[in-house]
Formats: sequence, C-alpha cells, structure tokens
Amino acid sequence: MDIRITGSGKKGSIVIDGDMNIYNAVDLKESFVGALRTYEELEVNLAAVTQIDTTGIQLLVLLKREAGKLGRVLRLTNHSSVTLQAFDTYHITAFFGDPVVIPSE
Repeated sequence: MDIRITGSGKKGSIVIDGDMNIYNAVDLKESFVGALRTYEELEVNLAAVTQIDTTGIQLLVLLKREAGKLGRVLRLTNHSSVTLQAFDTYHITAFFGDPVVIPSE
C-alpha cells in the first residue's frame, strides 16, 4: 500500500494505492488524521484501492466523523469498483454524501 498526501494552502489530497485493510490500518489512520489536521479541505482519492475490509470502512467513517468535529470538509472521490461494492454492501454511500459515479462496465 502506498499513501500519497499532497496539498497547498487549505486544500489537501490523499491518494491510496493498494489495500485498505487491518494490516495497514495504523499507517492509514496516522495519515488520515495528520492530513485532516493540516488541511481544512481534504479529498481522498479511492481510484487505486484494490481491497477494502471492514477496518478500511471504519477508518473512512472515523475520518468523516473527525472532519465534522473539526469543521473540516472531506470528500471521497474516484471510488474504485472495490470501494463501491463495499459501500453498497454496508449501505453507507449516503453517510458520506459524496457523488458516486458508477462505471458502465
């Protein structure tokens, strides 16, 4: 798994490449919380997520809740098919409130 955080000013971006699971939960949480404290607007690009388990989902829920507590803006973008499937399984798409583009495949 690779986590890339970029940003300038008030806007930041996280790109996750690989698995979001229990095996890398500590690294993900540290990166998420650090970025959320650094940037007022944070975009999490999920296009390259290849696997997500309940721990990965819980981390995204934590990130959304922390963003609300801190008065930050959080957007999840470019959902991979794996993340779309997990969001559908757990019925949490509406919780995040982000537009979801369903591929035509």
